Amino acid sequence: MVLKGRDLRIIQGACFFFLQSTCKGRILSREEEILLEDLEERLRSAMDALYEQAGTERAPSRPEVVAARLKVSLPWDFTPVEAELVKAALTICRLDLDAKGDALVVTGLLEYGIGAAEIKALSTKLEGDFPREPKEPQGFLFQEEEFQLDELEGCTLERLVGHSAAKDESPHAIFLKATNRHWQRFYLDAGLGFWDEESDDEALEELAGEPAIDYGLRFGIVGARIGMIQCDPCPRITIALSSGVLTLEAREPMNLESSSRILFHANGGETGEIPDPFQHALRLYENRHGESDAGRLTDRLRSVIAVLSPVVSDDPTHADAFHLLGLCWCELPQRSRESDREAEAAFRAVLALKPDHSYANLFLAHVLFDTERYPEAFARFNRFDAEYFREQGQAWRILKNEELQLCCRLYADSGSVDPDEVMTLCERYESDPEGELILPREIVLCLDALIAQGAFARTEVERYARRTLVMLERTGSLQARPLQRAIENLSKIISVPS
Repeated sequence: MVLKGRDLRIIQGACFFFLQSTCKGRILSREEEILLEDLEERLRSAMDALYEQAGTERAPSRPEVVAARLKVSLPWDFTPVEAELVKAALTICRLDLDAKGDALVVTGLLEYGIGAAEIKALSTKLEGDFPREPKEPQGFLFQEEEFQLDELEGCTLERLVGHSAAKDESPHAIFLKATNRHWQRFYLDAGLGFWDEESDDEALEELAGEPAIDYGLRFGIVGARIGMIQCDPCPRITIALSSGVLTLEAREPMNLESSSRILFHANGGETGEIPDPFQHALRLYENRHGESDAGRLTDRLRSVIAVLSPVVSDDPTHADAFHLLGLCWCELPQRSRESDREAEAAFRAVLALKPDHSYANLFLAHVLFDTERYPEAFARFNRFDAEYFREQGQAWRILKNEELQLCCRLYADSGSVDPDEVMTLCERYESDPEGELILPREIVLCLDALIAQGAFARTEVERYARRTLVMLERTGSLQARPLQRAIENLSKIISVPS
């Protein structure tokens, strides 16, 4: 196929992004990494030689260099394996863009005027030149006391779902979906292990018959690489994964009519049967600490949400589950109307059950503030129990709550706020030791927004701008990244003669 200049930039950038990022829904094996690194290097060398031959780098300005690079073209032959990896890399870039990520910046594609539409067009082109060869599912494969299979070795686990109508959630069967493979069904019966391969329609039809349990989310194993799968005479089926070992076994090995249970032994962790869903969700939530990658954090929080949703559905009096659900929706890196709506509903459910729940009241106030419902947010912040949070070792919340109350009043009716109240808040941040723990983000952004709207007289504008900047300097917050645009705006105000 012939790759145009734009195609070359997209493929090289997508391969780089795939290799450098922890990609949602796709984990590269070491062999795939080596193949992709080699492909990226060969493409880069070929592009450099092509640019040299075409004299693109001798253009007088950067925009002209970019324009010249887009005019070249290069014949290129991909192997089927390389084509599949490139298509996967393009998909990862598109997923990142859908999540408002920075793929275009990281790869340098933004400079070339390349966006989601161009990436999608190239994906379609590659899919047409290198279509996947569909294979029919093989149906029934094994019914033995012992078997071993490596057909899925190296594949990525996308779904692991079971179905059960029993109170103890004993699975009749488990359905495993690996990347680019049909559904695999495993189950135990009469002392034997069974393995079938089914189409999407067949598997989903079976799963629709009884309550489905998403073990992939429960055990946090979505994205793991699959190793050897084997059946032993216990009977027991074990599935080796990059993150641990999954086991489907009979509860009573000597009873041919025994129900089954599923366990997961994490690498370096403990073996356990399906845990209490709320406690499992709580552990998943606690494990998010320290996660700096937005994509991985989103996946972890979504996993907790998936575990909690049936908990609150089955037990609408479970206040702790509702509260944890609200926290997860609030902490998603990409907030949306859906996340705000779900968080609000969860916290309101907590307060309907426990009206004095201090955290639910506070976090509901935050949601209302973020969705610009300032009078109602103020009423919630006004119910803040300072002594309770002091006892929890979170006295810093007292100062933050005062800041948010003042912001609610400013947004709702700026004229009703005495400028001295803003001055007092600045003094509190400078003198209160708890102020060292928090960023005065809301008041700075509030004043910046209201000044831009013309809400204050010129004398008040200058006073607010000057005092706010002094407070930020004294508290060591002038370099805070979330405030840089507001700081720049406020600095311009005091630099202009009145």
